[in-house]
Amino acid sequence: MTVLELDDASKFFRTQTGLGALLSRDQEYVKAVNDVSLQLDDGEIVGLVGESGCGKTTLGKVVMRIHELTDGEITLHGTPIEEYGRKEYFQEVQMVFQDPFKSLNPQMTVREQLAEPLKVHGHDDREERIRESLEFANLTPPDQYLDRYPHEISGGEKQRVAIARALVLDPSVIIADEPVSMLDVSIRAGVLNLFRQLAEERDVTILYISHDLATVRHICTEIAVMYLGKVMEYGPTERICSTPSHPYTERLLSATPVADPTHDRSKVVYDEEVPDPVDLPDGCFFKHRCEFATEACDEEDMHLRPPAKAEADDEDWLMACHRAADGDLDWETIPSHNL
Repeated sequence: MTVLELDDASKFFRTQTGLGALLSRDQEYVKAVNDVSLQLDDGEIVGLVGESGCGKTTLGKVVMRIHELTDGEITLHGTPIEEYGRKEYFQEVQMVFQDPFKSLNPQMTVREQLAEPLKVHGHDDREERIRESLEFANLTPPDQYLDRYPHEISGGEKQRVAIARALVLDPSVIIADEPVSMLDVSIRAGVLNLFRQLAEERDVTILYISHDLATVRHICTEIAVMYLGKVMEYGPTERICSTPSHPYTERLLSATPVADPTHDRSKVVYDEEVPDPVDLPDGCFFKHRCEFATEACDEEDMHLRPPAKAEADDEDWLMACHRAADGDLDWETIPSHNL
């Protein structure tokens, strides 16, 4: 069952604010998110990947209603999110931020951190919910953590507290924004497995935002690859990580470190700069950095569609690329990747 659906979701920011915006005749906008369409089902973990500045976090904040949509529509359980009261919406959708050192209040104990959302939403069974959430986040026994302050626990434990805080309201959707990037490598696996456990045991739908493709491959069922606010490729995780079809996805994978020292793979270095998000080019946004660009890429902006080749018959595999859509992609020449 579809839980969260994005239909041509866009978010633009004014380059000028305040008095300058009022006096300016020609407003310019940073086009941070451009016509993104995604569908997330019960218990599904969808990875949102791309280089820094591609719009991943902005999209997560739009879903969380930290930023309001400029255009398009987002529905939760089939209802446009604008029709939810904010309090009702935050009961259903929670966010785990990148930096647990900043997302937790240093002046509040663990018990107080988790009790705050329960107070706001009027739950009486606070102690029971707090203990249950801490136990699920593997902070056991809870009595060892309830009266501690953030500075008294480790970074990994801080992030588990942040996850437990998101869980106390029993949400149906969690937005996880780079949740392990601030943690030591030795404790990342435990936190990643916790997200997988959430999806499998509680049917929580997770939008997992990351630049680390190896991490995304570990826990995500599907991947959406973003470039300049637009999804360039979308499909099953193993399909995209092993045989990517879009040139941008291939470049991202070529830059991902692998543990196998015998694996030979050349890293692509770009000569062209990323286009200005205030003045995006006509046609394909990636054409200036793509060795396969044609005249069609200059003229028409491709939308996600299945590849034309019969060999790629997976209906869930979509890409915004003329070469793949027109059947010009030689699938046998696509290099395999070993993340």
